Amino acid sequence: MSRKTIAVAGAEGFIGSHVMKAGGRTNDMRAVPRELWQDKTALAGFLKECDAVIMLAGLSRSDDGEKLYRVNMELVRKLANAVEGSACRVVFGSTTHEAKESPYHASKRDGAALLAAIPNETVTVLMPNTFGPGGKPFYNSVVSTFCYQAAHGETMSVSPDAGEVLLIDVQTLAAQLIGIAAGAYPGRRVVLEHRFAVPVRQIAGLLTAFQKESAEIVWDEFAVLLRKTYESYRRNS
Repeated sequence: MSRKTIAVAGAEGFIGSHVMKAGGRTNDMRAVPRELWQDKTALAGFLKECDAVIMLAGLSRSDDGEKLYRVNMELVRKLANAVEGSACRVVFGSTTHEAKESPYHASKRDGAALLAAIPNETVTVLMPNTFGPGGKPFYNSVVSTFCYQAAHGETMSVSPDAGEVLLIDVQTLAAQLIGIAAGAYPGRRVVLEHRFAVPVRQIAGLLTAFQKESAEIVWDEFAVLLRKTYESYRRNS
């Protein structure tokens, strides 16, 4: 795979920061400066020099659902206009839960439809729930929340009806996004498979075992990755 110039919109976020780090080993990575979203000429000039842009910018939670939808769609429209007439591939980060009825999920569906109408190569990537160092607790991920609580000696609350969560680790996700941006065009839509199906109660149990430095832990791949995530919150506590 030849070296590519890849822009990342939302490079300061959880997934974006890992994409920047992973991609820098084999490609030229460029974070899209926030101020460029207010200057369509500058944004177009920036992206014209890139082979691909990975679109991770936007809101995922807000008390104002209409605002969330409006902000996310405006960012997608600005991106679509900016890549017009260029060879820049657009990799649009969406979710495997896109069918849900919420302003966030509607912005993902409608954003993907908007991008599908432009002549550029565009790829909507449906991503599973993601965990790893740097995830924001009390936001979208039970793993991040539980890791933060365990690292700070707080109680992890497991709902009686909590089932399995389908997860991908952020390092694997970042590598896959880079591959989609830099490799052969995979088509308009890519669904990424989860790597782990783990009961919520098991996640809490493992974290409790980490706290106690238990010798009974089975160190499978998920436990190793969860430990790294847990330790990242301990370092920042």
